[in-house]
Amino acid sequence: MINKIKTIFSIIVLINAVILGYNDDIYHDKIKVYIDKHLQGEFEILDSNVFTSSDELNQLLDINEAKKISKWLPRATSSDYYQGIFLENYYIIEFDDPKENIISV
Repeated sequence: MINKIKTIFSIIVLINAVILGYNDDIYHDKIKVYIDKHLQGEFEILDSNVFTSSDELNQLLDINEAKKISKWLPRATSSDYYQGIFLENYYIIEFDDPKENIISV
């Protein structure tokens, strides 16, 4: 049964790669970031969903014309972690216009 599931999963992945095209999961209008709260201190997204409690991050968001910042996993808590990486510290930043080199942002 497990081999059958693995085979079906492999076929689905292959079909997605061939038909939809493989793009390394890179989006050009959003980026996932990790904000280490131990370095940052208390961090929160303000009501506008465009700005945060961090002045430095707000400057970067403004310069890069960010549309929105939100939690990647809204229901993640401090008990959701793996090897010191807390899932609640991941955020998605969305942009109005696609960026050619999103990694440089």
